[in-house]
Amino acid sequence: MIKVKFSTNLDQYSNQMFQTSDVSWGFVPRVGDFIEVTTEYVATLRNKKLPIRLEVTSVSLREYAHDTIATVELWYNKTDLELAKLANAPVFG
Repeated sequence: MIKVKFSTNLDQYSNQMFQTSDVSWGFVPRVGDFIEVTTEYVATLRNKKLPIRLEVTSVSLREYAHDTIATVELWYNKTDLELAKLANAPVFG
């Protein structure tokens, strides 16, 4: 199994909004896939008119002891970003 850690540097999102490395997946998300925030953050983001999903922009694999860790970087999807801007969402601040 591969442990997956999601990461983003977007101000309105925290890494805790996504399932992290304590979850073993049977696959690694690929660039272009979408990852939704966990259920507990959906209402908060919708109230702010922000996307509840982010797009995988890069994937890095590393071996640590007996584990493989995949670090998956997330960012806005172009269409979702434009829709958020039209809704006057605080996408960059």
